[in-house]
Amino acid sequence: MTHELSLAAEFADQVVLLHKGKCLRVGTPAEVFNRELLEQVFEAPLDIAIGPEGRPRVHIRGVRYRPGAEVQFVIVVRFCNRCSI
Repeated sequence: MTHELSLAAEFADQVVLLHKGKCLRVGTPAEVFNRELLEQVFEAPLDIAIGPEGRPRVHIRGVRYRPGAEVQFVIVVRFCNRCSI
């Protein structure tokens, strides 16, 4: 599991977007990383760009880290076979 969306998109074949204990979407990073959906989950504006390898990269605008803030989202990834992790 990770909260790093761009990292998940780079290395995962499939991702699961969970929010407040509910599964919102399952699929490839390109299918799951929909700007409108992620903006609702993050409650913040964001940008999604396609990286050089054709995978989405998520950039959140205006979100600042708050120590002790409750995490409201989780990305579950299934890593691809091409990874040497």
